[in-house]
Amino acid sequence: MIIKDEKLIQEIDNLDDAEHPPPYTPAPTAPRVIVTQDTGRPSTKKVVVVVAEEDNSSTASTTNYPSSTSTSSSTSTLRPSKGGSSTPLSSFEDQKNNTRLGKKKRNEDSQFPRPPLPQTVRRMSHQHARFVNTSVRRQFIIDPYLPLLPETLIEYGESDEDYGPQLGGDMSEGGAEIRNLKLEGKNSNIDAEVWIISDGRDDIEDTLKKAYVDVRAMNGIVSVRMHSGPTSPFVLRVGSHNGNVHIALPRSFTGPMTLRVRNGWTSFSSSLSPNVTTFSEVHGTRKCFVGDFVESGYGRGDWLGSSVDATSLNGRIKICYYDESNDSTSNWSARGSSAILGRLFGSF
Repeated sequence: MIIKDEKLIQEIDNLDDAEHPPPYTPAPTAPRVIVTQDTGRPSTKKVVVVVAEEDNSSTASTTNYPSSTSTSSSTSTLRPSKGGSSTPLSSFEDQKNNTRLGKKKRNEDSQFPRPPLPQTVRRMSHQHARFVNTSVRRQFIIDPYLPLLPETLIEYGESDEDYGPQLGGDMSEGGAEIRNLKLEGKNSNIDAEVWIISDGRDDIEDTLKKAYVDVRAMNGIVSVRMHSGPTSPFVLRVGSHNGNVHIALPRSFTGPMTLRVRNGWTSFSSSLSPNVTTFSEVHGTRKCFVGDFVESGYGRGDWLGSSVDATSLNGRIKICYYDESNDSTSNWSARGSSAILGRLFGSF
């Protein structure tokens, strides 16, 4: 009779396993690839592949690959991808930065939608035009990152007094005559739609580049509709000696406004008015701020955002958001223009 002691059998089996362990099989190790640039041979890249072996030793193989560019000595670690190829870690950082920038732009576009750029209008860094005895309606795309034209190509002509009131604002910034867009009219209505673009290059600059826009007329209505984002600041100065001034701002606008009237008044749209904080209103000059001036940091150092300065000596100043202008202000220049100019000068 044989009696099986299960506990004893288990202990014997464990002892046998301890004396004769199974052969060691190391876990597979992913290859580590290092790329080095050989300064002595600038036309080749030396790729060293190091693969871990089972006995913990390693072997290395070297292969020279042609290179189309020559750079200084550098080393970067590659990260294997699913397709079997490798991408430098620096590329992953670039992709991360581009993705972050793309998300930032998409968030801004979704929060502050803008109409698409007109396909028939070229982007420019500077444009200057004067109009006499006419009504004009134009579209402009301003890119302040484009090179500014030489002074020999910029013509300013006769005295400013013939083309509207003296515009206010700080002229020391950017120079008195360096304007990205300057429109002037004599006995003319001006209706301008302006896009300010930056294409994300502002993230590389230390500070954002501002676009400077001046629009004014001696006798006529001046209407300006601005399109920009938080990363495309602008300085807008608008004025009319005898006529109304109408300004449509993007929803993203946050910044100070100075509004001057002599024989008239200033009004805001129903959507814009709750966002306006008025600091002072003395002798026809109102100084105010659109948005949260505390959170924006306004007053603590130089202002890097957008700003508006508007003047109407004999007329009204009306300001709204751009998406409000489609119904109520789409014909600003047309409404009342013939009556105003007719009373002043008769038909022409």
